[in-house]
Amino acid sequence: MRGEVLQYDDQSGQGLISGEDGVRYAFTRANLQHLVLPKPGAKVDFVPMDGVATQIYMIDAALGIAAMATAAAGPQRSVWEHFTFCMKNYVNGVGRANRAEYWSFTLFVLLFYVAALIVDAIISASVNGGGGGSTFLPIFFCITALVFLLPALCVQIRRFHDVGLTGWLILIGIVPYVGSLFTFVVTVLAGQAGPNKHGPGPGQSFP
Repeated sequence: MRGEVLQYDDQSGQGLISGEDGVRYAFTRANLQHLVLPKPGAKVDFVPMDGVATQIYMIDAALGIAAMATAAAGPQRSVWEHFTFCMKNYVNGVGRANRAEYWSFTLFVLLFYVAALIVDAIISASVNGGGGGSTFLPIFFCITALVFLLPALCVQIRRFHDVGLTGWLILIGIVPYVGSLFTFVVTVLAGQAGPNKHGPGPGQSFP
């Protein structure tokens, strides 16, 4: 049956198609037969089954090409949007994170750490009375570290997923020297092109 895509949310992987019979059919990413993102208005051919559109093929060449270009480019987020996306996915280690997402998050975490250290230095100087005491109170630094602990682990797991590795390999990071070097190398590698066992690609290169 022919139809038209009404909507599709790539985050949830769910969408809606209006069939030529006037019925609306739900579908999921798994029903798509092409590795492209269906855009609203795209013409498709599908097999209806109990109110669900299955075996969906893109038949609009122009929209199909545009969708392929969008899929290759990945999510068009700014550096700040990458950071906020990671914070919203606070304890979500499912899926993949490209290099832009990982390093954007890392950049802002470092900036927050620096700000926390400056505040702690000011407080410590106040406590010491400006007399040159050696007491340093890393209160805000510790709070900042706790806030970013889980999202940092999760985005690192998703970065490992993006290159086709299991997230459990982040545990190698606890091995002195070698672990840190291995983790760094993984975080700068390009992600696998196209879907892998951890999900569809989020965009495989720096913008």
